[in-house]
Order: sequence, then structure tokens, then C-alpha cells
Amino acid sequence: MKSAHSTAYFAQNFMPESFNEPFTKQRLQHFQLLDDDTLPYCYVVAYRGFMKTTSIYAKILHNTCFRKAKFTMFASKTMDSATIVTENVKSTLLGNSNIREIFGNFRPAAYNGQNPAFSKKAFFVGDPATGEPFSFITPKGSEQQVNGALIYLNGKLIRPDYLIDDDLGDRELCLDEQNRIKTANWYWRAYLYCVQRKYPDVKTGRWIRPDPEKYPDWTPPFRIISQDTIKHEDALMVQIMNHTNFVGNTFPACEFVEGSETKVRSCAPELWSDADMQKEFDQHKANNQEDGFAMEMMCLPRSRTTGCWSKDLFQYFNDRDLKEKLESLEESDRFIIVDPAKTAKTKSAKTAMLAVAFDMESGIYFRDLVNRNLEMHEIPQVAVEMAIANKTRNIFVEKTGAEDLEEYLFFSYMVSHGLKDIINVRFLDARNAMKNVDFIESGNHSNKAKIARAGMLLPYYKQMQVFHEYTLKGSALERQELSFPDCGMWDAIDTASYVPQVLRIGGKFMLPTLRMLKEFESKIQRPEKMSAEQLDKHIKNRDWAVL
Repeated sequence: MKSAHSTAYFAQNFMPESFNEPFTKQRLQHFQLLDDDTLPYCYVVAYRGFMKTTSIYAKILHNTCFRKAKFTMFASKTMDSATIVTENVKSTLLGNSNIREIFGNFRPAAYNGQNPAFSKKAFFVGDPATGEPFSFITPKGSEQQVNGALIYLNGKLIRPDYLIDDDLGDRELCLDEQNRIKTANWYWRAYLYCVQRKYPDVKTGRWIRPDPEKYPDWTPPFRIISQDTIKHEDALMVQIMNHTNFVGNTFPACEFVEGSETKVRSCAPELWSDADMQKEFDQHKANNQEDGFAMEMMCLPRSRTTGCWSKDLFQYFNDRDLKEKLESLEESDRFIIVDPAKTAKTKSAKTAMLAVAFDMESGIYFRDLVNRNLEMHEIPQVAVEMAIANKTRNIFVEKTGAEDLEEYLFFSYMVSHGLKDIINVRFLDARNAMKNVDFIESGNHSNKAKIARAGMLLPYYKQMQVFHEYTLKGSALERQELSFPDCGMWDAIDTASYVPQVLRIGGKFMLPTLRMLKEFESKIQRPEKMSAEQLDKHIKNRDWAVL
């Protein structure tokens, strides 16, 4: 009876060889999530070595022995990796003496003229007494065909009622934006739609469990359980964690001490001490492998010490709320940057355009983004439309190697539409762009120049001086910034990376804040000591020469 209600207890007693390590607080919480049948959507993020896959293997066995699932679909990054788990389930059902003694021999006989015996991949499980199948288990690889997943069982066609996926994302492929999009599209548009169209309680988001006395054999219409580590800031698992339907937990091996980027503490004291975790972190740091440690052991996409973008650097604004302020800036403080596609084949590359406003007191505002396939003759028109929408006369265009044609197309469009003296078009030479030496010299990379340019934009984010319009949330720009420096696509981030160059051309600089000026004032000696009231007055009046 206790095993029926607890997969952890079932695993310890029926598979003691596989579960011979201490059941930590985290692992017990993990099994509680797996056993909560009222949760239709569940996620688990845990460190490498947490026994995520082994626990799922135990859960599938538990469901089978106690008839909790009719059609289980187990998915992993490849068909081979998924098959390993389902084969282990099959081998345990056939060979585990403890299970055979209590639950019987699950080897099925012929069924309605078919032989549902265990196959190499998908298989039926038969009742020990009658031989008739009562459950079906099938493995699937990421992005494999899952539409129309139906099986004939007990006189009717049924859909999967237990979807379990473990380690769907490949570490290398996850670095490429297009691969992340493909995996996410498969998950949200195909995989989740395998189950029947029933919905949990609107208020709680859970299945309502009926009276156990009247319905002792109740099972939920379906359950979907997703497990993985976090392999990227924009990985599928991050999307799942942020989705309102999913309930779950994160189980890191250790975490950063509050306020520190170098001190860690253990989250599983039953297994490791704080000193153990600190030593391992320091070893990875010494070998420049902090990101790998953060991903595998801390459930983070990268270490805090890595000088790249993270989601906490993104600040948002509503353009409608700041429209009056931004349009009152000088004309030279509003501009459009254009990064034309490097090929005439519109399906192979995208053109990116970014509308920017610069306020010397508060920061840089990214107001709008175009990121789509455009033919070369369409680029000037779209750029001008964007300039008009953002009330700016200034368009900066990156030279791509086909600048003669670009210049001709732009100026031809301006002349033919009477805009020659209204819109100012300037061309930016990538060779003269500001570059971050650290990124130029770090490692071998085919996109060194782009990495170096983007590296000059990062300090503005680190100082919280960049703001994104809400429509840019989750955009190509943010996805590429989160992928940096391993971007699969570069169009949007490369466009934004020219902002420092445009600001330098216009002689634009951020003004010091009131706090910074007061701190500076306290550290220097002046011929005439200025009172705090006088200092405040001069700062508010922008009397920089006096200061």
C-alpha cells in the first residue's frame, strides 16, 4: 500500500541496487512532484547526477505495476537515448524478481490476432493473468513525428496519457538559435497536442481528484512531465519554467552566497559540504570552466562572473508613455541603424533595422526592431518608413561589401520620393567600428569581428543604461544577446552593436548622475569650496563649465 502511493518507497524496495544512495530532501521533493497526479503539467530542473533519468525510469515502472498509465510516451534528445530508458523498463519488468514475485509475469500473449509481445522499441505490457495488454510504452526522439499518436487498446483508440521528456535539448545544438526555435516549435505545437483535449480546473490549474471511496482507481486524463538542465538562457526548459501552466521546482547542487559572485554553498548538505562545493567551483574557475559548472551543478545557464548578457540586464519601457520625452530630444539623438542582408537571396539572410533614441540623462532606448527577409530594393523603403514612424531624419547603414549598390539604391529612392534633403543617410564602415580587444583576442571564432563589436555594447547594459520597448521582449535581438558569443544568427545584435559608433560620431555621451557628481565633489579639493546647495543648483541647471 505504501508503494502504491510513493514512487520513492517503491524504488527503494523493488530496485534497491539502482537507488542505493541517500534520499536527500531534494530527491524526496522531486518524487513528490512526480507522484502528484493532480498536476497536469510539471517540470523539474536539477543538477547533473541528481538521478533525474533513473527516477523517471522508476516512475514509468511504478505507473505500469499499479496501472496508472495506459499509454506512456517517453521522449529524449534522440531516439537512441529514449530507447535506452524504455529498454530498461522492459528488462526490469521481465527480469526483476521482486516485481515478478509481487506483480506477476508481465509477458503478454497474442491479442486480437496481433502479437503485442515486447518489440525492439515500442511495446505493450500484458496482464499477468489474462495476457491482454493494458499498457503501451513508446520512445521518441526530439522533433520526431508525434502527430496522430493513437493506439488500439481495450477495444478503442486512445491517445497518450503520460508524456515524459528528459534531456530534450542537445548541449551543442542548443547554442544555435534556429535549432532552439525548431525544438520549441515541436514541443509546443506537436508534442503537447498528443494528449486528449481535456482541461484542468480553471482556478487551480489542477485536476480535481474525485472521492477516492467512489473512484479508487481514478487516474488523471493526462500528465506531462519535463526534465532537463538549463543549457541556455533561451532554452526550451526556460520557456517551460516561465509558462503559467507548468508547476515544478529547481534542484541545484549549490548556489551563490547572496551578494557574491565567487562564494557558493551546498544545497544538498546530506551529500556535500559547503567546502566541497567551494573547492569544485574554484577548480572550474581556475580552468575557465565556470559556465559549465553553473550549467551542470547550479541550474544556471552561465556563471555570474561571465561577461555576457543575461535576462536580468533587460529593462523595458512603453514607447507610448515616453513618446513625448523621446520626441522632444534633439534630432541627432534619434536614429535608425540598418544592417542589410549580405546576400541577394532573401531566404538565406535577414535584414535588421533598429530604431534608437539616446537620452544623455537616462540612457539608450531601443524603440523598434525589423528583422526579416527583404530584397535589396525593399530595404530603403522599409528604412524610411521606420524613420518616419520614429520621427527621425537620420539613417545609418552598415557597409556590407556591396556598398556601391546599397548607396545607389538608397539615394535613388530618396531622390525619386523627394526625400534627398529631408532624410540623412550615412554609411558605417565595419572596419572603423569600435571593438572590444578582450573579445578580439579570446579564442578562435569565425565571427570575431561581430563578437568584438557587440562587446562594446555590453558595458551599457551592465550599467543598466539600455532600455527595450516591450515589443522587443523575446525578440531576435534578445535571443541573440542571450546566445552571445555563440549566436546562431547575428543580424539583430550586429545592428545594435553599431550604437556606440553612432554615438561616438555624434559626440554623444552619458551625463554623470547627481550621485556620481556628489561623490566626485567629496574627493577633490576646489579653490573655492562650494556648498551642497550650490552644487545641487549648478547640477540642475547643467552648469558644467562652472563645475
